[in-house]
Amino acid sequence: MNNRINIVIADDDLDDHLFFEEALRSVQPANFGITSFYNGRQLLDYLEAFGPNDSLPDVIILDLNMPFLDGQSTLTKIKASPRLQHIPVFILTTAASNDQKKKCAETGCSGYYIKPIKLKELEVIIQEILLKAVAA
Repeated sequence: MNNRINIVIADDDLDDHLFFEEALRSVQPANFGITSFYNGRQLLDYLEAFGPNDSLPDVIILDLNMPFLDGQSTLTKIKASPRLQHIPVFILTTAASNDQKKKCAETGCSGYYIKPIKLKELEVIIQEILLKAVAA
């Protein structure tokens, strides 16, 4: 992965943001940028502010359980937008429901992961997300 990867994460838990960044630095020590949001509404406002010549994020990682606009609703809005629908969106959540996983897949998420407790497990997930995002 030689090119800079612009990653957006939307999760209402600050500790999860820090945990994610630490794992990302282990897996991909350079060539990435992270933009963080704490709910889906903030993320959509950010995406809607991009002009036609601006580079959109390369990958979006969403938690499902967030205030103001949850991850499923945010995913639905992203995938309904012709300008945004090509961005790979991955779910990283504590919600282990098969129904929720199926609904996200039907909406167009690129992957669904349960938040791990251990850093090494998160590193494996991040590596898989980055490989899938670059291949998309």
